[in-house]
Amino acid sequence: MADIAKKWLPLEANPDVMNQFLWSRGVPPDEVECYDVYGLDEELLGMVPKPVLAVLFLYPLTSQSEAERVQQDSETKVQDPTSTIYFMNKQWEMHVEQLACFMLLGILPQR
Repeated sequence: MADIAKKWLPLEANPDVMNQFLWSRGVPPDEVECYDVYGLDEELLGMVPKPVLAVLFLYPLTSQSEAERVQQDSETKVQDPTSTIYFMNKQWEMHVEQLACFMLLGILPQR
């Protein structure tokens, strides 16, 4: 029998899929649920159920966005350790969604 290498399949950036991913890892559905955010203006953010535990912002990298990132990195200061906001710049090609979900698991309130 041939050895079949296990592969880490990418997780679709879809709230329903991400919910199933989290719930299948023991997160109770009444504690965490993922939703789409359709915009960042006040009216659209008002449609997002509260409380908000985390925001996963996914966007494709372009040559322009990469140039802006390099510029910002040269200007970036050390993050305030007392801040309740954590920013992670991740530039791997795949598995962004799983890593974000695992990070979410790490910040869930301990119950």
